[in-house]
Amino acid sequence: MHTAWQITALTTLPLLASPRSKGRGAARWSTGAAPGRLAAVLPGTAALVLLHRHTRRSRRVIEELERRCRTDALTGLGNRGAFDDDLRDRLQGIVGRRRHADPVGVTLVLADIDHFKSYNDRHGHPAGDRALVRVARALQQACRSGDGVHRIGGEEFAVVLDADHASSLLIADRIRQFVSACTDDRLTVSIGVATAQHDDVEALIGQADRALYRAKSRGRNRIESHRGPHPGLVAPTR
Repeated sequence: MHTAWQITALTTLPLLASPRSKGRGAARWSTGAAPGRLAAVLPGTAALVLLHRHTRRSRRVIEELERRCRTDALTGLGNRGAFDDDLRDRLQGIVGRRRHADPVGVTLVLADIDHFKSYNDRHGHPAGDRALVRVARALQQACRSGDGVHRIGGEEFAVVLDADHASSLLIADRIRQFVSACTDDRLTVSIGVATAQHDDVEALIGQADRALYRAKSRGRNRIESHRGPHPGLVAPTR
């Protein structure tokens, strides 16, 4: 990408000089008519510079709008649209990885805050919003830098991992513990985990959602996977 000064130089300097022949042979160049030529060239050059600056500003505006369209306004996490794209893109690469015997899979972790409506009713919606932000930060801290962390509903979050099932369960349990810690045990999350067997987006979401439902129905503050409950990833009974 040329800078504005480079554009000016590239467009004006060749036009300021004029060929002056001295008999036969190579032409020599003269700048005797430079002032007049400069007056003729500068308006067009200024237009090119302004166009370059406008294009650069427009690109920044478009990039910012795209970022906002994919970001949850309250928590700063990716929103539902960003989650859909993230999951689809990662699943598209799963076939190629398996062809090259890459053991790393794609795992979806769904986390839902337990009894959040009651928390909102008891403490008020501003407090509920602050709690959502704390939970979002707990998820980010529990996950790795390359993991996709998204808020996909009121109190529901989704994490897309490039990880095998066993590693994903450990990350899910870290999420559960971090959420409890960051809210002084006032809020907990139930979690459903599913590792992709193929590149079917809807099938993976359905598996994780059913696992989440089982975690809710079996006492909350626990983790269930599409392979069944996992010992040691269930919160102790109080």
